Amino acid sequence: VSMLIIDDFLTEEDFDIVLTAFKYFDFNFYAQANLNSNNEHHFHFIHFHIEDWVVSYENADYIPRIIMNTYSKYSKKNVSLIRARSNLFVKTLDHPTGMGYHQDIPNSIAYPNLHTLLMYMEDSNGSTEFEDGTNVISKRNRAVVFHNDSFHQTITSTDTLFRRNININFIED
Repeated sequence: VSMLIIDDFLTEEDFDIVLTAFKYFDFNFYAQANLNSNNEHHFHFIHFHIEDWVVSYENADYIPRIIMNTYSKYSKKNVSLIRARSNLFVKTLDHPTGMGYHQDIPNSIAYPNLHTLLMYMEDSNGSTEFEDGTNVISKRNRAVVFHNDSFHQTITSTDTLFRRNININFIED
């Protein structure tokens, strides 16, 4: 997989389950300053579903599994989930800004089949920008899948108060 962009990724029923969970479940979000930036506007909130192969709490893998079951059917490959997080970005500026290029799991040489799936929860003018110049706009029910080696960054949105996505790191078998 070099990069896949899949619109209308989940069925409407599954997307509604994921969106409802994101909006109404009692997710604990933790503030995270971007490690490769000292700009006070470069932060977001994270909810941890899975960290280092371990499910964070009972049924924390429910939402990531809905997403990855769809991906497995699409790709016809088995996947193992390493990490899954829900991200919440808050509009703090009136102009879009890049939040710093990174790899989700740095120095992942032991996992040559490590990939990232980003699932966007709403339409916005925010995006994910890749070092090669590719820019994937946040669109409701859009998934983008790429190899972990790809450096990418969040571009903040200016037309929504909140921009949300689910970030899943996985190995394809």
